Amino acid sequence: MKISIIFLFLSAMLFTSPIIEEVRASFPNINSKEKAEEFIEKLEGSKSTIGQAYLAAMYLFKSRYVFFPTTKYKYFKKGKQKLDDLIKNNPKNIELRYLRFVFQHQIPKFLNYNKNINEDFLIFKTNINSSELDKNFKLKMLNEMLLVNNIESSIKNDITNLLKNYQ
Repeated sequence: MKISIIFLFLSAMLFTSPIIEEVRASFPNINSKEKAEEFIEKLEGSKSTIGQAYLAAMYLFKSRYVFFPTTKYKYFKKGKQKLDDLIKNNPKNIELRYLRFVFQHQIPKFLNYNKNINEDFLIFKTNINSSELDKNFKLKMLNEMLLVNNIESSIKNDITNLLKNYQ
């Protein structure tokens, strides 16, 4: 049993690229167009689902920092479509659900990208214990979810309870 756990941990470490770890560590604190562009450049060749998810996230961040409204909308639409498609193809992936949960709380309501918040959280909450993600990363995701704007009190309570399980 211990050997298989060690093997799974080592496999996850070997197959996670350094750029994914760098982006995970920086997310959601991307605070400039230049930083988003830097990550876009590094992630464009990624074939992994998670790499593509963070690429979508960088387009969403970039939409926040470009000047012209049409350009903002172009990057928003590109990131939104890419992330939604990834979730459609990987519906139980909690990291994808986490990314969309965070963005759907941050994106202005008039863009109508806030309809999956409860669904994403429910899938996240249901699958977090079975996820192979590292415990520390799960803690990071939960803590970041607590910081989003206008979080519902029931979701906040659920996140707080989940945090207790990982501490």
